[in-house]
Amino acid sequence: MPKKVPREYLSASDRLSEIMFGLIMAMTVIGAAKAALISGTDELNARVVISAALGCNIAWGLADAFMYVFSELFDRGKLSRLIAKVKTTQDEEAAIAMIDQELDADILETLSAEERKSICTSIFKNMVGIEPKKAHLIKDDITGAFVCFLLTFFSAFITVIPFFLPLQSLGFKILLSRVISMIMLFCIGYQYAKHTGRNKIMTAVVMVILGFIINIVIFFLGG
Repeated sequence: MPKKVPREYLSASDRLSEIMFGLIMAMTVIGAAKAALISGTDELNARVVISAALGCNIAWGLADAFMYVFSELFDRGKLSRLIAKVKTTQDEEAAIAMIDQELDADILETLSAEERKSICTSIFKNMVGIEPKKAHLIKDDITGAFVCFLLTFFSAFITVIPFFLPLQSLGFKILLSRVISMIMLFCIGYQYAKHTGRNKIMTAVVMVILGFIINIVIFFLGG
């Protein structure tokens, strides 16, 4: 069955990470742009800030997209190599041990040794009837990479919305951008807590504090 929604390409952790990385990148670039304005090294206007923030995040999004494709190909290639090893291993116990080493430890550690071996044995029996295939690019890789790019890009785009507003003060636009960034960080922290069972408000506040720390660092660097 084909994948159809973003959450089936990226885990909740990956989705939140992409948004947060894009957001932090935009915050840093906008802060650096303000530093350039204060120093007088460049004639800075809203268009330049938008170009700088979005330009960096387009590059970051493309890098993430390429890494997504690379990771997918790597994982499928790794599975193919495991199947090949299992099929050529004469010792069934050794083959089952190889499978055991590759399985998700976080899930399997909840099982007893007997249950774990039973699962690995079942996988072994299925693998011996499968022919290993060479990893190649598929449609889902492209779609997943596009999802990565969009999450990174739009997290930055939201922060530069104030620069499209008909306001005279560039400093006020930067302030609005930082407020939006804090709100987004609060939402990221809240969603993170929902998936990890932590206190939602406390986690969201911690994420906002992280944003303030980033802004303080940018400020002392001249932003």
